[in-house]
Order: sequence, then structure tokens, then C-alpha cells
Amino acid sequence: MASGQLDAGPVAAGRDAVETTGADTVETAGADTAGTDMLSALREEVRARRSAAAKDRAAHLPALAESLNRLARAVSARAMRRGLPGRWEDWLPVYEEAVELHRSLAVSGPASSVPGLAASLHHIALPLGELGRLPDAVECGREAVALYRALCESDPGTYRPLLARTLHDLAVDLRELGRGADSRDAESEALRLRQEEYTGGR
Repeated sequence: MASGQLDAGPVAAGRDAVETTGADTVETAGADTAGTDMLSALREEVRARRSAAAKDRAAHLPALAESLNRLARAVSARAMRRGLPGRWEDWLPVYEEAVELHRSLAVSGPASSVPGLAASLHHIALPLGELGRLPDAVECGREAVALYRALCESDPGTYRPLLARTLHDLAVDLRELGRGADSRDAESEALRLRQEEYTGGR
């Protein structure tokens, strides 16, 4: 197993300890001051919520998990628009911890934890793909799709756009993995969902 990979499938199970990750160690770089300031603020938010969770895990773990999702999403947006601040190897632990904590919450907590898990699985597919771990990226993408599909059954207005976006990103990873037919199926479903969104689900 290459350095940086997880021990249990594409995403490890939830862990009991609240550990330090790349959210605490990666230095931001580049000329995008506003983006850098946002990442710095989110890293500080993660530090504060990790400290609180270390004292009272049950009370503060959901907030820490959400902050990690926010940081992962911000890193991905920055990478797509202005270039990654640092290396994916350094940022991957942020995404991994977000998935691990959300998975732990979804297993032991209320159904309201499921959207956070779906989002974290969608987010982590990007760094996994960038690091050449396309099979892991596809597996995480498929799990996110399954979760969003289930969420759409009760709230299509909220989750249909997220399902469509996740299917599109999954299609990209499938295509890069050489699975053209599966990629076309995923993109076709994403397009159908977008059309449903524009027509109000009709």
C-alpha cells in the first residue's frame, strides 16, 4: 500500500480519538489573498472545534465534522479556480478525517448525519483522483451517489442538484479509469436530473 493510503478500503472506519490532521499543518500559498484568508480562517475553526471535541466528543464532534467538510470544500474550490495551495498529499488527511467522522456520526447518530457523509465522500473523490487513486475515487463517488439517491426520495428539491453534480464527477473518474460505458450512464443520469430540476421534476 502506497504512502498516504488508508488501511480499510477507500475510507477508514470512524475512530475514537480526535487527531491532528493536515488541517492544522498545511501552509497556504499563492497570490489569492482572499482565498488564503478563507482557508486560514477555516483551519482555525477546525482547530477550535477539535479542541472542544477533545473535551466533550459527543457535544462537539458534529460541528468538527462539518468544519472539516467546509475546509475540504474550500480547498477543492481553490484548487479548481486558482491552483492548489500546497500538495494533495498534505491536504488528503483533511478529507479523510471528514469522511471518517461523518461515517461515525451516520452510523451512531440520527439520519440528519447522512447528508454530511454523502458530501464528504463526494469531496474526497477529487484528491483521490488527483493522487492517481481512481478506483478509490470511483468507490467513494458511487457511495456518495447511493446516499444522495436515497436522500432524493424524501427531498428531491434539495438533493437532486447534489446527486446530479456527484454523478457528473463520478462520470469523469469512470472515464479516466477507462470505463466508458459506465461513465456515459452516469453522465446520462446527471443530465436527466438537471433537466428535471429545470422543469420542476415533471
